[in-house]
Amino acid sequence: MRNMLLIAAAFLLAACSAGIHRERSAGIDLTEDNLLSRKAKIVKEMEFRMRVVLGESVRRFEKIHESFEKEIDALDNPFVLDAVELTLKNLYDKEENLYEEQVGLITERHLAEIQFILDYLMPDDGKVWQIAFEIVGSEDIGASYDTRTGIKDVDEIARATIDRILLRSQREGIKDDGNYLTKRRTRLARTFKHDIDGVGRFSIYTSDTLFHYYSQKEDAIACTVVFRKEDFPSDKPLEFRQAVRNRVTRGGTTLYDSRFHWDDQLGDEQGRLPLRNNTEDADYIVSTLLMPRLNREAPYFEDLHDYTAINDFKTAVVEADTGKVLGSVSWQYVWLISHIGEVSVDKGSDFQFDSDSSEIINLLSDS
Repeated sequence: MRNMLLIAAAFLLAACSAGIHRERSAGIDLTEDNLLSRKAKIVKEMEFRMRVVLGESVRRFEKIHESFEKEIDALDNPFVLDAVELTLKNLYDKEENLYEEQVGLITERHLAEIQFILDYLMPDDGKVWQIAFEIVGSEDIGASYDTRTGIKDVDEIARATIDRILLRSQREGIKDDGNYLTKRRTRLARTFKHDIDGVGRFSIYTSDTLFHYYSQKEDAIACTVVFRKEDFPSDKPLEFRQAVRNRVTRGGTTLYDSRFHWDDQLGDEQGRLPLRNNTEDADYIVSTLLMPRLNREAPYFEDLHDYTAINDFKTAVVEADTGKVLGSVSWQYVWLISHIGEVSVDKGSDFQFDSDSSEIINLLSDS
């Protein structure tokens, strides 16, 4: 309501801004001019006042659209697994439904602000026609009584202004954008699949590169780890444990190598990846959405400009009660850091199943 009152006040100020021109025309003694000259001055005044109204309405529409885009950009885009199994396909329904609801509310509120402007300006008793009648006044200037104001040209200017205001309001496209955004989602496709005999299927789903995801200078890739039990006890607890090795290279030469250690950035201090708790089928173990990311706030980040940073991951499915490793997959993210600190990311080498899982086993034995 406060925004709408401000909008109304802005149009009142816009009308006042035409005061200098209005005072100039008010100071002319119309009775001393011939009929054609008097009508021409009124038409000219109408043209000027309508330019002011149209300009202010366009500025208001643009501000509303900017606000709409800013609020939409602040939302977390929904993700969906590009899978056939319903358990996986519907995994992110809750987030997607929330996103669509939020987009709908934002769209509805901004459309209401636009409609408020239209209702203020466009009706037969709206501001456009009020100005038209004010300019024509009640003086006898040979009015044509088959028109609203008495002057056909003034009527045409009013109607043309209303049409242009309506057109500009529709050009902002908030309704269309809202409908489109409710359909927008980031798909994660299966980029790795391996069947472990007598145990189940190990899969990893990743998105395409999400350009400028965090900022104009930082891209991202999302991923989710999935394991489906097959010929394996449904009540046997499983978990994902992940190790990571950080490397810095330049020109093919490795300048830094941290060796493998538990990934406490995406997981806990023992490398356990967080799991989604809304999988209805007990045979599925699914990680939360993982977003590996470089720490741009770290004091050493500027030293990485014009270098390549590599995260080598080892992700294992492990029996939670015994610590037995059933299998692991090797994969990596490659971060290309420009000389000005822009970060692009690639999935790097192909995903490879690691049958011996030596790095994970060594870390488990040291725990």
